[in-house]
Amino acid sequence: MEGGFHISVRSLAGKVIWNGPAAITVDQGYLAISPDGSRLAMRGAVQSSDGTKIPLPAQFLPNGWLDSKTLIGVLASSHTFQEIGILRVDSPGKVEDWGFAGDFIGSVS
Repeated sequence: MEGGFHISVRSLAGKVIWNGPAAITVDQGYLAISPDGSRLAMRGAVQSSDGTKIPLPAQFLPNGWLDSKTLIGVLASSHTFQEIGILRVDSPGKVEDWGFAGDFIGSVS
């Protein structure tokens, strides 16, 4: 999609909770909303509802959230491309490589 698209986070009833800032391009992809709905992780950044943007390492592709502060995703720089790792948003420059390949489907409560 030329020019990207705008993100809005909505309730189950469809009410807008918050809108993302500028357009997000399709190649950013890998979108994952935090459990509380206050953050949106994507390739290269985490956008918060308060406007804060946290940069993420280029090799980390988020797939989901383990909790409100921990992202799980795949490492683009790994040999298999599907190697799993985590990243804590309070230390976004440090990716923890879990050393095995797989897919994140969802968390278990």
